[in-house]
Formats: sequence, C-alpha cells, structure tokens
Amino acid sequence: MSTETARKYTETREFRPGLSGLAAGFAFVALVAGALWFFFATHPRPVSTLIVAAPDQERIFSTISPYGPGLERELVEDFCRENGYRIKWIRTQTLEEGWRLLAEGKAHVFISTGFKPERIPADLDVAAGPVYETHRPVLLGPSGRPGRRGAEELADRSALSRDIPSLNRELYRAAVRDDATPNTVVEDGAGVNNALNRIDDASGPPSFALVENGSYLPWRPFHHKVRQALALDELVGYRWFWRSDVPKLNERMHAFFREIRDSGHLEDLQERYYGFFPSQGAYGQLWMLRNAVRNKLPLYRKYILDAAQRYNLDPLLLVAVIFQESAFNPDAVSYTGVKGLMQLTQQTASALGATDRTDPAQSIYFGAKYLSQLWQELDHLDLSTWDRWSFALAGYNQGIGHVFDAMFLAKRMGKDPTNWREVKQVLPMLADEQWHSRTIFGYSRGWEGVEYVDRVRFYYYVLKGLSFLPGLQLEQLAPLVPDLDRAGFRPLLTDVRLPAFPG
Repeated sequence: MSTETARKYTETREFRPGLSGLAAGFAFVALVAGALWFFFATHPRPVSTLIVAAPDQERIFSTISPYGPGLERELVEDFCRENGYRIKWIRTQTLEEGWRLLAEGKAHVFISTGFKPERIPADLDVAAGPVYETHRPVLLGPSGRPGRRGAEELADRSALSRDIPSLNRELYRAAVRDDATPNTVVEDGAGVNNALNRIDDASGPPSFALVENGSYLPWRPFHHKVRQALALDELVGYRWFWRSDVPKLNERMHAFFREIRDSGHLEDLQERYYGFFPSQGAYGQLWMLRNAVRNKLPLYRKYILDAAQRYNLDPLLLVAVIFQESAFNPDAVSYTGVKGLMQLTQQTASALGATDRTDPAQSIYFGAKYLSQLWQELDHLDLSTWDRWSFALAGYNQGIGHVFDAMFLAKRMGKDPTNWREVKQVLPMLADEQWHSRTIFGYSRGWEGVEYVDRVRFYYYVLKGLSFLPGLQLEQLAPLVPDLDRAGFRPLLTDVRLPAFPG
C-alpha cells in the first residue's frame, strides 16, 4: 500500500461512526421523543373548534325572534369571532345531558340556563362562569281553572318540570309553607314549549308546569290559555361552564364576560331580545291582535303588501305599526287630531301628498312613505339595524326632532347617543322643563315614545311567530311572509336581518 493510499484509508476510518456512536444517536432521538410525548401528555393542545353543548331552547336557538339568532347563541358567536374559534354545536334535550358532555370532555362549553350542579368535584377540570342573568321560577297552569290560590292547587295533580333540582326543592318549600304538601309527578327534562302545549291541551287532565321565567318568556305570547299560578322566591341563575384544561379558554372566557359587562354589550343584547316585553302577559292586547289579524287584516292586505314592496319594509312590521296606531280602524281619531289607519297628522299628510287621511289605501301608502323617510333621516348616523329602527319608530310617534333632542341630551349626560337602550332613558325627560328648555324642539311626551317603540316591537315579534306557528292566524299572515318555509328559522351562523331602505 502506497503512502498516499494509507493516508486516505486512515482518514476514512476516522469519520466512520462506531457502534457506540449509533447507540448514542438512538438514545438522543428517544430522549427527544420522550420529552415531546411528556409535554403533549401534560399540556393539552389548543383547540381550533369550540364544541358547545346547549339545551335546545328558544332563547338560545331562536326560531321566533326577528331580532337575531338567539341571545346566548349570539354571545357564543361573539366570543368565537373575537378569539378565532370555529363553533360546533351540540343541541341537548336536557340540561343534565349538557352537563354530562362537559364533564366527560365531549364538549368544551356548556350553556346552563338555570342548571346548578350541587357541587363540582375537585378533580373535575371545569370552571363556572359568572351569573349574567337571573329569573324567578313560576308555576304555570290552565287559564280557565278557577280559584287558583297557590301551591295547594298541586295536590293530587301532575307538574312538569325541567331537570333543575333547585326548582323542585323551592316548589316543595312553597307548598310546605302554604300547609299543602304536594303530591306531584315530576317529569324531568320536559321542554318548556312541550309543557305549555300540555297545559293547552283541553282534552287531558289539567296539568301544571314548573319553569324559570327566562325560558317561558319567549313563548308566553303564543299560549294565551296558560297563566301563572304561583311565583316562587328563589332566583335561578344563568351561567356558562367550561373546561379549564383547554389552553387559554379559562382566561379568555373570564376576559370576555368582563368585557361584555363593562362595555354594556350584554345589556344591549338583553334590550334587543327582551327589553320590549310587557311585565304582565298583555293578554287583552294579544287577543285584540289575533282578532284583527283574522277579521280586519284581509281587508287591507293588498295595500300593505304594495306599500311594503314600494318602500322596502317588512310587511309584518307595517302591520305592527298599523295595529298600534289604530287597531285597524280606518276612522280612528286621537285626542291630538291624528286620523286614519296610520294616524297621520294633517301637516305630515299634506307634506307627503295625501289628500284623505281616512282613506285606507292613502293612509297605508303615505304612512309607509313617512316611515321610510324617517329611516333615511338617520342614515348619516352610525347606528346598528335595530337601534336605527327604534329611533325611526320613536320619530314616527314623537317627531324626529324630539328624537334628535333626546340624543343631544344623552350625549351631554355622558351616554351613547347612538344606543337606543340609553336614549330611551332620556326621552321621557323631555316632559320636564329643566331638560326640554335646553333643546331645540322643546316639550315632548317622551315616555309615550318609549312605550310606543316597545309595543310595536312586541307586536312585530308576536306577528313573526304567528306567521309560521300553527294557529288560526297562520292563513292570514302567511301571504305576508315571502318564504314561509324559512320564516323564523335560521341555519347556524346565519343571521337574518330586516332589509334596509335603498340608499
């Protein structure tokens, strides 16, 4: 072997790893793999899709309200949008089922509309969110039952109840307090609307239903045969529960609830969805509304449809305004001199081009035109859809100048002048000289404007429900809904909004 060849052979051997080198390499790889396994085993991976379990209730997955997809559902969508999550919903039939999915790690969030675990086990990675709404439990019964006195009415009768143990305990305490130990059959997990239908059913024995008022409220206008028999004392809290072992979820949830509370966003949603409901059942007004839909609406439906199409209005909103203004009486005259189906003043009618305020066609067409103009006058302001409609409706009742006065005063008081929830607190102050003396248009019966907006919005809500729920009004209202198959129903993550006017 030559000297050069020997040198190359020696160099080659110096760079060839031996058996001990291979073993060290394998050991290093195994060490890294073990460290990675330990890290991921003890540190759950972030989730990109948030799995939310929620009871299949109207207030969460709205099928009736024209004001949005549901209060809790909208909150979940806001949270996920802010934090970059996609959403997967699991609709449950009972609250207990939702809690079980959360406890087993099959859901990340559980929306609890009243459910309160007796205690959360210390070894369960679940956190409880703040109570953001409370409601009083109510015992409901058939409206025609005479002599309802309280819990004693439950003796020897059945009561449907949701799976909320605190409700059932409170009912028992109320019965004992009234010296009437109940002999009830409690059916846990009964849906609120199913329970109401059971009470409505005149063919069966009279039943009662124990519910919390938050779940009952959205259905109350559509069950006129049901009345409150007893209100219980203990408040039921609404809150969310979530997995605390999902990275960053706990801190993000707490930050979200602080933000919606401090910013007023939660109050805005509550105002939009439920702020217009009357404190009592308004059964008399609802009877008149259903009667007007059956007997009077057909006389004017063509004019309503034509005017709604011309001015890009929802026909049912126009119906709600007509009912509030005149209850469909074309000869109605108020103490202030306004006349007709839509109660136009002489000055407004002349400005719009109307020649006869008591003519139904003219009243509807020019009333719709006036409502359209009021909407357009608010175009320069940065208003959300339903804030803008509330301001327009208040302007129809009080005059848009007084609405601008209230917005001016709201700003002077440090309130948001573009937020109806805050301005509706100021509008009644225009009846007080110390406030209306500082404005351009002066005195106004502002409290009437607030009541007017709430009533129109309530009637609009009811009409939306009656337009697709089974009942005697469906035949008359169906032609006013362009797509009856989809009326009131929204696929997940899709928001149906009232159309705006052109321009």
